[in-house]
Amino acid sequence: MRKMIFVLAFLLLLACNKDDNNSDTTNSFTYQGTGYELNNGLIWTTNLWFKIELYSPGVEMTAGIPGVEPEYSGAGHFIYFGYMIPETSGEISEGEYTYSVSDFEPFTFTAGVIALDLDLSDYSGTIRDITSGTVNVQKDGENWIIDFDVMLNDGESFTGNYSGDMYVWDDSIEDWI
Repeated sequence: MRKMIFVLAFLLLLACNKDDNNSDTTNSFTYQGTGYELNNGLIWTTNLWFKIELYSPGVEMTAGIPGVEPEYSGAGHFIYFGYMIPETSGEISEGEYTYSVSDFEPFTFTAGVIALDLDLSDYSGTIRDITSGTVNVQKDGENWIIDFDVMLNDGESFTGNYSGDMYVWDDSIEDWI
């Protein structure tokens, strides 16, 4: 009897550990029931808007100088949320941004794309446009927390999050012109 109790306790311990490992969904997204990892990102600011780019392992980004766009190389997954209108020009306002192609009001964004298996040498891969949804932007110390729940032009839901350090590229400096 003791042996059976020990075996049951051991199996219960293993089952709990397995559930704990599966609950970690930070720095990932789900598309068509498949999970994908994110490991890096960029926030690009201007005087009027900002955009967020998130990348999987395999995608390399080299930020340029003001007025020169970043360069990308490698292959992997890429997420883009663009023309996010902050509450105050020139800043990154924390809060929930709603997709809208007609409103250029604070806390809206007007462009978005997910690219799966994107080969940046020829831009081949599966690319889908965002058609609705929200992106929540928060900052905790040096870490950015980006949560998103959007719909794509193929009718699929696309959800995920990123939490960590992100390169913030300020392109609002006008003295480079």
